[in-house]
Amino acid sequence: MNSGFAAVLVVLFSVSVYATKLKPGQTFPAATLKKLGAKTQSNLKEYKGKVVVVDFWASWCEPCKKEVPALNALYKKYLKKGVMIVGVNVDDEESTAKDFLKENHVDFPLFHDDGKKLAGQCDLSTMPSSFVIDKKGVIRFIHSGYKEGDPAKFEQEIKSIL
Repeated sequence: MNSGFAAVLVVLFSVSVYATKLKPGQTFPAATLKKLGAKTQSNLKEYKGKVVVVDFWASWCEPCKKEVPALNALYKKYLKKGVMIVGVNVDDEESTAKDFLKENHVDFPLFHDDGKKLAGQCDLSTMPSSFVIDKKGVIRFIHSGYKEGDPAKFEQEIKSIL
C-alpha cells in the first residue's frame, strides 16, 4: 500500500469516528440490552417519557467505584419524580461485572453491553461516561470520567429538564 493511500484511509477513518460521536441535541441510540445477572432483555425505549441517566461503567474503573454511591443517592431521590438511572457495563465478561457488584452495591437497573455494541455507537473514550437524556430521548448533557463535584452537577442537570 502506498503512503498516500494510507494517509487517505487514516483521514477517512478519523472523520468517520468523529462524525459518529454523540453530542447534546442528538437522540440517544435505541438499544436492547441483557439485564445483568438475568436472562431477560430490556429495551432502553421503555424509559421514554422519563429523564434518564445512562451511565457506562467497567469493573476495572476506579472512578466508577466512586460514582456508584452518588448515582444510588440520585436514583433514590428522583425515582418517584420520573427519573431513571441505568447502568451499562462494558466488561468483556459479565462475570467480571458481577464480581464488581459483590463489593459495590447498586440500586438502579444494570445491563451488560455484550460486544460493546451500544458503547461503540456512543464512541466512549473514558470510564465512566454518562448521558443525561430528556423525556423525549434527546441527549442534553454528557459526562466523561468522574470528579468530586459531579453529583451536584448531575442533580442540577436533572432538575433543569424535569
